[in-house]
Amino acid sequence: MSSTSPSTKTTSKINYAMSPGQAVQGLYDYSTRTGMKQRDKASKPLNDKPYDGSSKGLTHFLSKLSHRALNSGWGSITKVQGHDIFNKYGLLNVQDAQIEALFRFQFDATGNRITTRDAQASWQMMTCLMNSCSSECLNKVRNSSNDHGPLFLCILISRVFVDNRSTISYYSHQLACLYQLMEKVNNYITAFNYEVQNILYQLQSHGESIQHLMVNPFKGYEAATNKVFISYIRLKKYEYN
Repeated sequence: MSSTSPSTKTTSKINYAMSPGQAVQGLYDYSTRTGMKQRDKASKPLNDKPYDGSSKGLTHFLSKLSHRALNSGWGSITKVQGHDIFNKYGLLNVQDAQIEALFRFQFDATGNRITTRDAQASWQMMTCLMNSCSSECLNKVRNSSNDHGPLFLCILISRVFVDNRSTISYYSHQLACLYQLMEKVNNYITAFNYEVQNILYQLQSHGESIQHLMVNPFKGYEAATNKVFISYIRLKKYEYN
C-alpha cells in the first residue's frame, strides 16, 4: 500500500491596518514604488486652497492634518509630552516640542542624522505643511528654521493663536452669551452650530471641561426669531430637563 503525505499549504501573514501608511512596518523604503507613493500621498496639500494662517481656519486645518497623520501612519510623532498636538495644542508649549524634536532626531558619531521611522514621518509632515500653507501663513514662522514637522506646527499654532488665560476667558464668555451669537449670524442655525462647535473645540483644546453643556446652546436657540423653531427647542429643552 502506498502512503501519500497530505499537501501542506503555506500562507503569508497578513498585516491588517486602517490605511496603507499604517500597514508599513519599520522604515519607509523610498527605493520602491510603494514607498514613493506613500511619501507623495502623505506630503501632498491638504486642500486646494492653502491655509492662510487665520485663527478662524485653524480648527479645520488641524482636523485635516490629523486625518492625514492617521492615514500616513505618522504615529507617535503626533504627541508632545503625551498630548495630542491636533486636539490638545492649548496644553503644549514650544519648549516641549523642541525637547521632543531633539529626542526624535538622532545623530551618529560623525554628525549625520540617523534615519528612523519618526524622522521620516516628521519630514513628511513638514513637507505637507509647506505644501498646505500660504506664503502669508509661512511668514509667521519665517524666523523658526527647522525641519521637524511637529515642532514647526507648534510654532505656527503659537503664532496664530495667542495661548494664555485671556483666550480661555474669551471663549468662556462667548459660550455664556450664545444669544448674542444667534443675532450675529442673523438667525442662521447652521452658522450658529458651526460657531458653537468651534468655541467648544477651543476650550477643550486647552483642557477646559465644559460644565452644563446644553444650557448655553438652549439659550442661544431661544434667541432665534423663528417661532416654530423656538417651540421645537423648548420641547427639546423640556425633554432634556
